[in-house]
Amino acid sequence: MTHNQEREDLDALVKSPGWLRVKQWATTDLQARMMQATEGAANLTDDLAALNQLRQVIAAKRAVEVVLHWPAARVATLTAAAEPEREPALSRGGGR
Repeated sequence: MTHNQEREDLDALVKSPGWLRVKQWATTDLQARMMQATEGAANLTDDLAALNQLRQVIAAKRAVEVVLHWPAARVATLTAAAEPEREPALSRGGGR
């Protein structure tokens, strides 16, 4: 697969109604799970266990965010790579 084809495929993905629904669902579901886990950690009497639970929740949140943001970030990377590099303008400098 060429970079151009990959960029087109991912661009179509991030604009598709299905992907937008998946992102919305994942964001809403993640928020609900984060709240539930945070409340659960707050109810623990063992501070170390509560801290570990919060760390796990944050790690899961980051993992979901990476997956949700990857297609758009990859499109941006491929688009930037496809743009021709601009050469610096050469001027003779100096004034007369």
